[in-house]
Amino acid sequence: MKSLFDPVSIGSIALKNRVIRSATHERAAGEDGRFAGFLAPIYTALAQGGVGAIVSGMMGVDANSRILPSMADAGTDAAVPDLRRIADIVHSFDCKFLVQLAHCGRRA
Repeated sequence: MKSLFDPVSIGSIALKNRVIRSATHERAAGEDGRFAGFLAPIYTALAQGGVGAIVSGMMGVDANSRILPSMADAGTDAAVPDLRRIADIVHSFDCKFLVQLAHCGRRA
């Protein structure tokens, strides 16, 4: 019988265990869509704590797809350094970082 802490693969993604932090809406961005400073420490603590993967909170695919100013914008070149920094931190703990992309439709 497999345990919670046995490695698992989801498609081509190999995880060190079956613990996945589900997506939430962290309200972690400034009005420009850039990540607020408190997001990296949250993901660092989760990865350091041993989760196999972290699914980010909703991130817009462009500036017009965010429903709130506090929703991160992952659809611009300006977002790449923030995403890379978080991915590098999470990966250093053998944890995967999955980004939940969203477009909030006509309400955005």
